[in-house]
Amino acid sequence: MEHKLIDPKQVDKVLNSLEGSSVEELIIGSDKNSIHIVRANTNKTVSKNVEVEIAPAPAANIEKSITVDKETIIYKDILSTEVGIFSRSDAKKNILVKLRDEVQEGQVLAYIKSTGIMYEVKSEYSGKITEILVEDGQAVEFAQPLFRLK
Repeated sequence: MEHKLIDPKQVDKVLNSLEGSSVEELIIGSDKNSIHIVRANTNKTVSKNVEVEIAPAPAANIEKSITVDKETIIYKDILSTEVGIFSRSDAKKNILVKLRDEVQEGQVLAYIKSTGIMYEVKSEYSGKITEILVEDGQAVEFAQPLFRLK
């Protein structure tokens, strides 16, 4: 039993003839020899409601406030300045800061390892650490919140 191959030039002709048409799926041939074409991008226009949230340009920190029982709490996030692996320990495996520690502006809070280099994460503010937002060894993105200070 001999199988005939479909000529690639014929396939190109079929594809070119489908351009601009509304055909989404096409099967050409017989049981023994066929080609099945499914087009993912047709010329249909689909209308959807899309909500877009525009974030501020990444900065080294972000100040936020929340209101709890008529009391306003102002807190500040310390953001990642690099893409890499987050580490709360120094080279000697000493943890630099813990939850509820008081920190000073300029104090090193953690490190981010990226391309073999350890980058310091310094506090932009003085305050108390109320949340540690990432786990030790976790991959972090640029401008991702790492610590929350009050």
